[in-house]
Amino acid sequence: RYIQDGPPASGFGRINYRRMLASSRGPSGIQMFLGVAAMFAFGMVQVNRYHKEREAVAAERLEARMAIMPVLQAEEDQRYVAARQEQLERERKIMAGVPGYTDEPFYKTRWMPPAKPMVG
Repeated sequence: RYIQDGPPASGFGRINYRRMLASSRGPSGIQMFLGVAAMFAFGMVQVNRYHKEREAVAAERLEARMAIMPVLQAEEDQRYVAARQEQLERERKIMAGVPGYTDEPFYKTRWMPPAKPMVG
């Protein structure tokens, strides 16, 4: 009932199984090495440029900060004096009934600014 297809009477044509490659198989090893070396050198130049630019920005920020440092220090000194006065007033009110109390420091040493901001 069914008829199976078969090959043609003259046979199938020849199958070309050999690789069809161009005469050149791409860049040689030295060419690839030089290409990678050139890309690496270009990348390092870009990194160096970026580093110099970043250093310049950092130096500019530092100079700006140094320029306004006296103003910032004066503001902090004013804030500290006001906070210290408030602290001494609270201490005087708390210690009002204690005989022999003075608000002088316990230790007679050189004055140093506080390491941390005063918490009120």
